[in-house]
Amino acid sequence: EYQYIDFGNSSNLSLNFNKKFKRIPLALGFSSNNSISYNKTISNNIKNNNRFNQNNIDLNVKSYFKNKPNFDLGIIYLSNFNQFETQATTNKNVLQTYNPYIKLEGTLFNKKINWKINSTYNILNSSYFATQNVFDLSTRVQYTTNKKISIYFNANNLLNIRENNFKNNFMQTDILIQETIMNTLSGVANFGINYSF
Repeated sequence: EYQYIDFGNSSNLSLNFNKKFKRIPLALGFSSNNSISYNKTISNNIKNNNRFNQNNIDLNVKSYFKNKPNFDLGIIYLSNFNQFETQATTNKNVLQTYNPYIKLEGTLFNKKINWKINSTYNILNSSYFATQNVFDLSTRVQYTTNKKISIYFNANNLLNIRENNFKNNFMQTDILIQETIMNTLSGVANFGINYSF
């Protein structure tokens, strides 16, 4: 038997900063979302004190050149700290991800070729399951022959097409905490032609 007690409190803090420089073609961005919440539940006539702390931080630097390739360089940090306390035991769970990334994009041959390269290094730390780091490299190249026909090559997680990768998803509500861990074959590459009538 599970019962949710309408007793608890929560607090949230959000910060956002964006600055585009005039003398140099660069922009700096920062965002942070933090939340702390407490509640109480009763499971099998045992009272639980629950504490949740979630953080999301994104720091990046972007370029905005007019006739040169541009980049987006940054890091995303996500964390979940959870504590479940009863009269007998205290359980603590920690999940942290660090995702440094760099994105490049540009054009060639009078903008007939558009190209993008995205790379992310996924670092996952958990207090209750084994983790592995994954380097995700993705790219897209598109060649436009005329207004009607374009040819493209698209690849996601190109270096791990034959490797099994761990994918993690976390969901939290006042009465439920769910974490999904999937072992998936995530790399894919395809080639295609677009034709406009």
